[in-house]
Amino acid sequence: MRSQRVITIAYFLFLFVLCSAFFLRLPVLWDTDSYYHLAVARLYTSDGLLARIPWARMSLLSNGGNKDFLFHLLLVPFASLPDAAIGGRIALGFFNAAIGTVIALLAWRSIGKAALLVPIWLWLSAPLFFAREVRLRPELLALLLLLLAIAAAAHRRYILLGIIAFAFTEAYTAFHVLLGLCCFWFLVDRKPKLIAAPLLGIAAGLVVRPYPIENLRLWFVQNVLFFVQKSKLDVGAELRPARFPQDFYASAAFIAGIVALVLLAYRRRIEGNRDEVTRRLMWFTTITAVVFTILFLRMLRMANYAYPLIALAVLFAVAGRVRERSAAAVFAITALLALPVTFDADRMKFLSMAPQDVSELDWSAFGRAVPANAKVAAHWSEAEAYAFWAPQGRYLNVLDPIFMAVPYPREYDAQRRVFEGTDPDIPGTVSRILQSDYIALDWTLASPRLVQRLRGDPRLETVYGGYNVLFRVRTPRDVRFVTEWSSHPHGDGFVDVTTNGCTTLTHIETVSNRVRIHYEFAPWGPSTLSIDGKQVHATSTAQLAVLGHGARIDVAFDPGTHTIEVRTCRAGDRAGFYLVER
Repeated sequence: MRSQRVITIAYFLFLFVLCSAFFLRLPVLWDTDSYYHLAVARLYTSDGLLARIPWARMSLLSNGGNKDFLFHLLLVPFASLPDAAIGGRIALGFFNAAIGTVIALLAWRSIGKAALLVPIWLWLSAPLFFAREVRLRPELLALLLLLLAIAAAAHRRYILLGIIAFAFTEAYTAFHVLLGLCCFWFLVDRKPKLIAAPLLGIAAGLVVRPYPIENLRLWFVQNVLFFVQKSKLDVGAELRPARFPQDFYASAAFIAGIVALVLLAYRRRIEGNRDEVTRRLMWFTTITAVVFTILFLRMLRMANYAYPLIALAVLFAVAGRVRERSAAAVFAITALLALPVTFDADRMKFLSMAPQDVSELDWSAFGRAVPANAKVAAHWSEAEAYAFWAPQGRYLNVLDPIFMAVPYPREYDAQRRVFEGTDPDIPGTVSRILQSDYIALDWTLASPRLVQRLRGDPRLETVYGGYNVLFRVRTPRDVRFVTEWSSHPHGDGFVDVTTNGCTTLTHIETVSNRVRIHYEFAPWGPSTLSIDGKQVHATSTAQLAVLGHGARIDVAFDPGTHTIEVRTCRAGDRAGFYLVER
């Protein structure tokens, strides 16, 4: 027993050094969520554990709730380092080492010392799993606690199971998952404490934390309303289903290793050495693996749980029927075969990112350009990085679009139109609806239509221009938007006349001297522009009102009153135009 403890400590330290060295080589932390979680941990260090999230002023998260409270507490020592981004890389090494050590300890019961190869084999042979482990997210802690819960339940250590359930509730929003799994485990090992212990732990976890009511609201929104509204949200790719055959091809070496273990066990026609604890471990792990495999087929992010649980379930099933050397050979061979797939350039592009792609230097320079308490309109995913690099800014939402869509549906729709590039009047929408004075985005991620709109709009002033860009919304002195029209007497830019068909508007221009005026006419749908009854421009197709890409028209006006007439028609769900005097 003592020698195993020594091996366990040594193995954890080995994995910690190995993983930390790997993550310290990364040019950036993969996934902007990683920076956001570090930002929250740093906020707790400076403002205390009751601090409200200041970077989500149009989000449920602004009310004090924190669905990942324990995870952020554990990050505090790492975020307190002089360079918190380096601390984040070391934190990744710590969590990966802890997960790997627990997996090896569980597998040891089945295949002895060959279990020390299992975590490394998982990282190399299951790239979808590896791609989750390189992200500093609460799922890492949730996986660690779930594995510990399986071990505690199998050993019938119910007080420990209750403590783990308490920690799981404090660390991860989907606390109901652990309770549901315990109910399934109860069907195998009819011990009422299998349900009572985690139920008490979860109940305590829901109460003993800052802002418990707000956290329950976050739980309901993310775990119930999200799945009702998912199709209407701009969710990330990680929530798409696993793809066949691409994702299964990526897992070919992992599948080959599992099949090889099963065949080796089948060929040895002897009963495995499976005691009662191992039997319960097999059943509890198998049940959990089935649940998360089903979830993985629906959501790619569940690869974090599915792969290690499948591996452990198979190892417990073949306990005592596969020799250590044979298992070690399987792990070594399939891991080597997986290397070309695991480190495929497209899949692991974050390993080879050059400064010209993205860099922390750019984020840092962007952060210095953001004024204190600046109200910035940013997409929820990019705001996560800005919360770390420019914590003095005040953004709209972070982590999940549902947190803005539920309490602020109008503002969420406006934000989505802005960053998809479908809103013709981005400065106006940002000012009026999103109540912001600045716009921030990453050029490398922006849609081409959004880039066109931002580059051509004279109401946007560039404050910082790197790969991340910060614009100030302003009123230009050298540009005049023609906004006084019949049936549309007021406006500040885009003349929105959305109707079911076509409409005609008139503007009276009075000049005292002969003058030449340069106009840009940028309509949304098919439109004609006439001056004093003479047609000067017409388009029969949708133009989508992109400033900088409109028609340039020079008009010489004699002294007197002149009539400018625009007939514009609907295209899609909108009608309107810009007429700008430059």
